[in-house]
Amino acid sequence: MRPDLEFVDSQLTRLEALQGTDPAIFALAVHAFIEGTLRLRYDLSTIEIGFNELVSQFIEECIHDAQSYIPEIATMKELKHTHIETNEVRHRFSPAGNSTAQVATCELECFCKLAELGTTERLSRIRQYLDAWDQRIPLGSLCQEFDRMKTLYAYEKKTNLLLASQVEELTKSKQALWELTTTLKTNEAELARLEQSNVLRTKKIEKLRTERFETQTHIKEMQEKLKDLRKAQEYVDTMRRMTVFTRTRGSYEKLMLRLTAEQASILDQIHLDGDFLIRGSAGTGKSLVLIKAMEKAMLKHREDKKSTKVALLTFTNTLVKFNRYMVSILSGFEEKPQITTVDAFLLERLQQYSPCCTPSTEILKALCQSHAYEGMSAEDLEKEIDCFLLKQDVSYQEYVEQLIHRTGMKKPLKRAQRQRVWEVRDGVVQSMEEQNIFCFTYIPLLLQKMVLERGIEESQQYDQLFIDEAQDLGAGALRALKQLSRGCVVLCGDEKQSIYQVGSSFARSGLDVVGRAKVLRTNFRNSVQIHSFAQAFRLKDEPTSPHAMALAFRDGPMPELFRFTNKKEQMHLLAERVSFFTSLLEYEAENICILTPSKGDFPAIEEALAKEGRRVSEVLDKDFRFEDRGAIRLSTMHSAKGLDFPVVLLCLGSEPRQQSQYDAKANEQILRNLIYVSITRALDHLNLFIPAKSEIQAFNDLIACFEHSCS
Repeated sequence: MRPDLEFVDSQLTRLEALQGTDPAIFALAVHAFIEGTLRLRYDLSTIEIGFNELVSQFIEECIHDAQSYIPEIATMKELKHTHIETNEVRHRFSPAGNSTAQVATCELECFCKLAELGTTERLSRIRQYLDAWDQRIPLGSLCQEFDRMKTLYAYEKKTNLLLASQVEELTKSKQALWELTTTLKTNEAELARLEQSNVLRTKKIEKLRTERFETQTHIKEMQEKLKDLRKAQEYVDTMRRMTVFTRTRGSYEKLMLRLTAEQASILDQIHLDGDFLIRGSAGTGKSLVLIKAMEKAMLKHREDKKSTKVALLTFTNTLVKFNRYMVSILSGFEEKPQITTVDAFLLERLQQYSPCCTPSTEILKALCQSHAYEGMSAEDLEKEIDCFLLKQDVSYQEYVEQLIHRTGMKKPLKRAQRQRVWEVRDGVVQSMEEQNIFCFTYIPLLLQKMVLERGIEESQQYDQLFIDEAQDLGAGALRALKQLSRGCVVLCGDEKQSIYQVGSSFARSGLDVVGRAKVLRTNFRNSVQIHSFAQAFRLKDEPTSPHAMALAFRDGPMPELFRFTNKKEQMHLLAERVSFFTSLLEYEAENICILTPSKGDFPAIEEALAKEGRRVSEVLDKDFRFEDRGAIRLSTMHSAKGLDFPVVLLCLGSEPRQQSQYDAKANEQILRNLIYVSITRALDHLNLFIPAKSEIQAFNDLIACFEHSCS
């Protein structure tokens, strides 16, 4: 029997009245509403049927009637665990934080949607409930759960045991206890049947009684063993409580894709009448503000009854997919914007001038082979021309006459040497133009030349261009993009996250952001613990880094460190942690990402997880989609740029490949930036896997940060 709309509306009105009051009472009320509604739905008034059984029956009904995947089902499954917290409120009047109310709000929305309860207006108001529980402010002190977790880590260090190993033993012991209990029940049922029958089976009865006694003895032993593992059980329970919101990606996205007051303030300052730069450290939501700025532009064009011509551009194909996914789950886009890589965008514009031009990643290397001379190998010439002269759009006057500083480049060059390199540069450029085959760093320069010589057609210009992760773009690309925008260019970036070049190209790009460069200072992606860990690592290299001023607001578990002596041990630890997050904490597989320095690490990881029945999805695959579910995500550290995951397992078994054009100091900085980017991909859980012995200073600094944060 389904409750009538008037009754449901009156109940939801009662819940609405509780907004912004006591979060524990609100969560309890939501669960009471769900339970009452399900009892009415299934005409079940008896208390013998508990909350979990009602929810399970409802989930089975939804799955049975479904024609496709239902994202809300994961949140419904989580109800069984969050109900434990509401019982603490019911029986002990326990308090709860605002995050508990936020989770309850999402559970209420999902339940009403699946149960087809409430009017459209009412469901819209439920989504607005989140505003009443918004607490995105820096915390002055760490919460009670964090204190409890810190105590657990102290216990681990004191006894020199890994809680993770105890958790594995806990899981096996619980399974053994369940099997013994099942055996005992079967034994007692058979014994009762024989004792009540008239058939004399004395030997059989005695045997069953002996077996019952032995089973009871084993159960007592197992129960005592579980008592010894109480710290491991507390570890699991605390982890569950601290991360309830991110175990289902759909739930946390509803919270994370809402602008904070700080982000909204910066969005209001983007008037689309001049270039604008959004700065901020990892996790501050630069990309979200950028996407919202694009949405703002599209809405303005619609209101002015003009055709919309905007594009969102970024550095990698992976980030293109992620931005498309982000746009797909935001509600403000009536039409799909153009989202692509900068390279693809500029190539398409160039081919409008010269349809036969072809890009190549090998042409420059091949052309430099014949120009090598003593003191400058073909590789040296290629890197100098590609990564500095072309990418940064350096002129002859700057390079030879003014002796512009070559930041981070390995080989120092005097004026005469620069003159000779420039002659090689002119020669290879001429050869590329004759063959109509071009390296990617020359395409922006050639496009600029085409625009100046032939002019630009109206159809080629864009109203606004929005550029994500702009710190990895060279001045040549940024200048070309500026030419293609009749309005403004809005960028977001952070030079401290530059992993493909040394420093930033903003100053050389020709973009005018004077007075229109704003900084986001609140990290809303990472927990306080992960943010603090990342800042501690950053400060190892830069004691006066301004990034230390950034603030986080949400508590979570501390990062965890796992040391290994060989590849086999590393894979065992990794598989064990994946099992912990999926089986014990019940994270959906797609919310777990394993990061490695290179694709060469993938086969061993895939093999180790396959043995445990785990499926893996490689982010780098051309068919990969962020919408797909059910597989552990696997990515290189570079390809994870701009992404985020509730759980990140960072496997540092080897050092990422160095960039040969840069000197040792520059490569060290790029490595540190790459590690910083990688550890800040994690929302709640960060596990680091580092060799027991390492000569890499950045790895040793990570270990030192861990030891300091957990002391």
